[in-house]
Amino acid sequence: VARVSEHSGGAPPVGAEGRLERVPAEQQVRIERYAAPGAPDRYVVYVAPTQTFSPVADHDPWDLTSNVAGVAGLPAGSIRATELAMADAGITPDSEVVLVGFSQGGLVADAIAASGRWNAVGLETYGDPGGGVELPEGIRGVAVRHTDDFVVATGGPQGPTDRTIVERRAFAPGSELPTDLPVPAHQKRAYAETARMLDAARSS
Repeated sequence: VARVSEHSGGAPPVGAEGRLERVPAEQQVRIERYAAPGAPDRYVVYVAPTQTFSPVADHDPWDLTSNVAGVAGLPAGSIRATELAMADAGITPDSEVVLVGFSQGGLVADAIAASGRWNAVGLETYGDPGGGVELPEGIRGVAVRHTDDFVVATGGPQGPTDRTIVERRAFAPGSELPTDLPVPAHQKRAYAETARMLDAARSS
C-alpha cells in the first residue's frame, strides 16, 4: 500500500450523488476520517471500479482476476489491498466504517462488510455484482443497480439483505444508446443520474 496524497478539512459529501462522486476513478481507495470531540474517529472508505481487464494477475489488484474471485467468494487481490489500506489509515476492527463502492469497488465493499473483520455500519454500492454475497443482519445502506446492466447480473440473484435495493432501467427500450463507451448502463455517469433521482425522491 502506498499513500498517494493526504488532505485535511473539507465538508462531507451530500446525498447519494455526492458519495458516488467521491469514489475514485483511478487511485483505488479513498479513505475519509471524521473526528468529533469525545467520540472515536469514524471512517468512510470509497473503493474504485476495475482498472484493468487483464485475465492474468499483475501489478494492479483491480483486474479481471479479482472480479472473478470476488464473485466466486474467493480471496481477491483488490479486497486484500483495500483492507491493507484501511489498516494503514488507522482503522481498527472496532472503528465504525461506512463502505461505498462502484462496480468492482462495490463488490469489494460487500466482501469486506461480509467478512466480519470490520465494524461495517453502512454499505452503499452502485452497479456491483455482489448480489450473492451473504451479508450479516443489521448492515444498513443502499444497493443501486440498473436492470439493463449485465455486470450486475454476473453476481447472481440478490440474497437476503437489510439494505434498500434501488433498481431502474438506465435506458428505456428504443432509446438511443451512447456509443463512446462500452456497456452504457454500467457507466458511472449513468449511475450518477440514478443517484440524482434517488436524492430527489420523496418516498418514505
